[in-house]
Amino acid sequence: MNKTNHFCYLPTKKLCELSDKLDANFFPDNPDDVIRQVLTTYLKHPSGLKTVTFTRIFDRNGKHYDSTVSEVFVTKSGE
Repeated sequence: MNKTNHFCYLPTKKLCELSDKLDANFFPDNPDDVIRQVLTTYLKHPSGLKTVTFTRIFDRNGKHYDSTVSEVFVTKSGE
């Protein structure tokens, strides 16, 4: 990855340009070694708890593939 590509590509409404916010020692020495990123968000839901997990997988050519999984964990019974 070059400087024009931010280490953190995850879609967080432009809050995830971490390379400008975190100290350099937080990031790997060689960003090209990154093969996968995962961001999980936990949300309150009327039935309990909802998680949304965004995963980005990088291939050897620098391309990436995205997936999103949403789950609702029911903790309240329906009325």
